[in-house]
Amino acid sequence: MGAFLLALEIEPVLVNKVYVALPLHCTVVHWFRSNKSPANVLTAITDIVQQQAPIELVSGAPDLFGVDKDVPVNLLVNEQEVHDFHARLHDALQEMGITDVSVQWTKDGFTPHVTRQKSGRFETGRSFTATKLYLVEAMMADKLQQKKVIAKILLGRGKS
Repeated sequence: MGAFLLALEIEPVLVNKVYVALPLHCTVVHWFRSNKSPANVLTAITDIVQQQAPIELVSGAPDLFGVDKDVPVNLLVNEQEVHDFHARLHDALQEMGITDVSVQWTKDGFTPHVTRQKSGRFETGRSFTATKLYLVEAMMADKLQQKKVIAKILLGRGKS
């Protein structure tokens, strides 16, 4: 069984590259497990991604997330479009039988944000138009540290 997540690019992300920490991004669907192949996951979400126009991400106030409230993030000011995109993707994935790793961070518990990375943070007031969604797979499904970018789908334009 594989573990996957879906993320919008803010800083460049390379397909087929293994990361310990992804470059600056906005996670749209937090880690989920599936016994389906990455190709099956892509099939389930591609139409939704291709119908989604690019999303303007606007950074708001800093906050702390995570179980221990020790992960620095910036909330998104205009979070509704990202939240709606999350809901459509998550519904399609649930139809194919996925299991959420942390159910509290999905559906109504999903709060669009950008986590601080080694390269920096999505500072308050900064904006970025996200045009690419990435499917990311954990190299070891039970340990989510190392992750490989499996595929990129362009929002509103197709697969690339």
